[in-house]
Amino acid sequence: SHRLFLACETAVYVLVVNGRAGEVTECIQQLCRWLSLVRSGVRDGGSKVVARIVVTHTDRLLSAHRQALLREVFKRTCMQFGEHFDLGSQCYVTAYDQEDGGDVDALRAELTRLRSVAPPNRPLPASYQAICDEVLTMARDKAAWPVVPLSAIDWRGEREALPCLEDLGFVRRVGDTVILEPVTWLSTLMSAFLHPFHGISSRSQPPPVHGHATAAALREHHMRSTLINAVTACQIVNTRKEVVQPEHEEEVLPLLAHFDIC
Repeated sequence: SHRLFLACETAVYVLVVNGRAGEVTECIQQLCRWLSLVRSGVRDGGSKVVARIVVTHTDRLLSAHRQALLREVFKRTCMQFGEHFDLGSQCYVTAYDQEDGGDVDALRAELTRLRSVAPPNRPLPASYQAICDEVLTMARDKAAWPVVPLSAIDWRGEREALPCLEDLGFVRRVGDTVILEPVTWLSTLMSAFLHPFHGISSRSQPPPVHGHATAAALREHHMRSTLINAVTACQIVNTRKEVVQPEHEEEVLPLLAHFDIC
């Protein structure tokens, strides 16, 4: 799924990680990938995303090792992601060396409880269709640069209209502006950046690092290979056709940064 649609405030995420090695760091690395992805799509001012963690493949671990692994994984995950996620009170485990399969029943009961206390799905605003039609018309009219002030859209007094349209992927709020049809806009930019003949890889590269280079030298070489400024970014994007007008070139990289792309 595209991350624009991952961070749904009415969803419950069950994150399953492989604990076969019994290593806390390995479990945290798996969790970081998905939690970071979901977090990147959380709208400003949104409520915490509900998630529960399940550790699998622990059957061969001794009971004491398994419990210590679960405690430490849960502790570290809460420290790193607790600001944006409701992670419950524990990590759950599948243990098929046990008759009850470990925490399978407990997890099922927890998901049932969460469903019973979850707020109702956000209703569509009464003026949803009219607002949506206006946004789509505006997106077509401003296809060259679909970034507009919030005030440019007539929200018809509907407080829930903006978060609703964000959830559905019609807009993406960035401060006091919104990107209209953000997936289309982002896809257009990224296809230009990643074009095999005209994209960022077509630029002249710094000399390769020879011999037994240090990690610092390799990082420096990578940074020099990919580091570009706003002017260069727009030159790349506009190689085949004008995607970004000159007056907007300083805005491209900050907007991409909002998607954690640069």
